[in-house]
Amino acid sequence: MDYYYITGTSRGLGRALTDELLQDPHTTVIGVARGEGLTQERYRHVALDLADPSSVGAFHFEDHPDARRIVLVNNAASLVLKRMGAADPQTIVDNFNIDVVSPTILMNAFIASYGATAAELVICNLTSNAANTAIDSAALYGGPKAALELVTRTIEYEANFTGKTGLHAFCIDPGSMDTGMQAYLRSFDATEWERSDLVRQRYEDGLIVPPAAVASTISRVLRDPTLAPGPVFFWTDVAQA
Repeated sequence: MDYYYITGTSRGLGRALTDELLQDPHTTVIGVARGEGLTQERYRHVALDLADPSSVGAFHFEDHPDARRIVLVNNAASLVLKRMGAADPQTIVDNFNIDVVSPTILMNAFIASYGATAAELVICNLTSNAANTAIDSAALYGGPKAALELVTRTIEYEANFTGKTGLHAFCIDPGSMDTGMQAYLRSFDATEWERSDLVRQRYEDGLIVPPAAVASTISRVLRDPTLAPGPVFFWTDVAQA
């Protein structure tokens, strides 16, 4: 049996990825989200607020003695557009907690829980070009994503250094998808956000991808981590592999 822990399964890419993975009868998904769980066979839900690191730290991964592969997907994210100087302290704290602090706590616990097992271990973190590009009002999103990418690279480096050949860690940029996050970005006008016209034009030109298409490719990499072209990559880099 393959076990997948996925954060943010209630909507968007997390929901699409869950639907895609559960097509395999030898797969179980444990969804970790603040919202409601799904009612699907082989799906279990854990209610967890990623904005609260103390509750995330109390979370315990299950024992899976029959596991062939155990996967952690840090998909949940918080995107709040605020220029520096305009964000209140709690918004800053919440965004960093959701986007990097809680994912790092989960990754640490995941490796501690399963590092000695014979199962193949995969850690997949969702990232963004905002991690390495200065974008107006996106410091609270790009900053945590940049940190998440470095943590991921370090996990992969440590696995290679210590000879843990069964542990794989990488970040995937899913690009622009037709989700609530994209709708949020389109709600701004040019006086509020530098990229508002660009985002709206890309949507009108049909350049926004359905989450199911991205989920299909990501699921292939999760099942076969050797398809990952590096520690950080764009989802279309493996679309035709």
